[in-house]
Amino acid sequence: MKTKNRLIAVIMAVMMIIPLVSMVACSDGNGEVGEGVAYVAIDINPSVELVLDRNNRVVSVYAENEDAEVMLYKSEGIVGEKIAVAAENIAKRAEKYGYVTEDNKTVSVTVSVEGDKSAEDIYSDVRDSLAKGCGIVAANIENGANIMLSKRLEKLKAAYPDNADIQALDVAKYRLVRSAMAADRKLTVENAAKMTAEELTAVVAAKHEAVKDILSTAMSMAVESAEMIYGQTKANIVNTVYIKYGGTEAIKYMALDNAYFTIALLNKIKGDLAEFGITEAEVRAVAEKIGISTEKIDEFVADCKDSEGYVTDDTLEYAIEKWYRNMSADAKAAIDANLPELADEIDAFALRIKTVSDVTLGLVNAALAPLKLTTGFEIDFKIKTYDDIMLLADELRSAADESMAKMMVALSEEKKAELDNDIKALEGKISEAENVMRDAIEKAKQEAETFLDKAQKARLEAKG
Repeated sequence: MKTKNRLIAVIMAVMMIIPLVSMVACSDGNGEVGEGVAYVAIDINPSVELVLDRNNRVVSVYAENEDAEVMLYKSEGIVGEKIAVAAENIAKRAEKYGYVTEDNKTVSVTVSVEGDKSAEDIYSDVRDSLAKGCGIVAANIENGANIMLSKRLEKLKAAYPDNADIQALDVAKYRLVRSAMAADRKLTVENAAKMTAEELTAVVAAKHEAVKDILSTAMSMAVESAEMIYGQTKANIVNTVYIKYGGTEAIKYMALDNAYFTIALLNKIKGDLAEFGITEAEVRAVAEKIGISTEKIDEFVADCKDSEGYVTDDTLEYAIEKWYRNMSADAKAAIDANLPELADEIDAFALRIKTVSDVTLGLVNAALAPLKLTTGFEIDFKIKTYDDIMLLADELRSAADESMAKMMVALSEEKKAELDNDIKALEGKISEAENVMRDAIEKAKQEAETFLDKAQKARLEAKG
């Protein structure tokens, strides 16, 4: 999760200049795997999602939260294995590192698949294998036991009473829809609901593939920042060459290109450094709403915090799901009426975290102001959240790429050859920046490995 100490590391990485790579998708490459067609989510907490091919072999596995990053670090016997084997190995690691205990032994499994495959058959394999892998703890494996997700789905259906695709969603497919939307921020819930499970799974699998070399969220943050900084550094080196050959269109391209990097980096740094805003007092109020006893509230608060002591909407919701799953039927019934309000409250927390400050909005507007005159670039939406800034960055990138294409079409083959030669003459500077970048990426990887090694050891020691 995003935390203060790790954010400092991100800033240092940005100042050092970096790019490339990708969150935990532990690829151990056992066996041949095909295209992903089925989606499986396992929530203990940790929360893990897997993509399966037509033969029920695991194509990829993804850690959805920090606990899952720790659990899956250096894991084997998952990717490339049949789901039954993979699920047993996940359960063994969950038991080994103390995530499955007598107090946390209810596991939720959701399966989304269509066509000639049976979700029930996959679920049965996962259920039996998880129970076997948990060993000494007699785990309770439940199908789609995601209470907050269920409440969100009820709310969604109420908001779209005339949308047949949304009305047809069950919890399993809705879980897949949300994962696909997280992977592709341009994907709306209306469009996602129309897609088949296989189509949505393809979106999720592409995300898994893109991040398969990333070990932790902290590493992901450093790499993303590095990628943009390196891109800007390289652009600063080569853009003077384009001016020489591209004339007015090159000036337009440079304006859009520079604005893209300014906005993208602003979003990355300001977004990552945003105050999370979920206080311990607010977490304790949530604990009361879900009926946690006074003597257990401190334990719940601890579950809501990441390794650096911060609470996000994600960590809060993971903790709520975990505690609710392990409650008695009577305890669940006593607080069910509070859950819709609680879902709204978590959404409000999330919005508060994502909302752009006046200072940041001023910086965005300052970056955009010259573009209308020099390029005619405008946006047709208001900037309210950091998600909006990401969409703006995407539009700037597309506009810059279109401008580059126009510039290249206008050049003769002779001029293109001259341009290529001029850029080749700058390869030394580009290579130097790339080496700095790669060193920074390697450092980020080493820091992630150190963090995960320590976290695993700490859990083993705590377990005794």
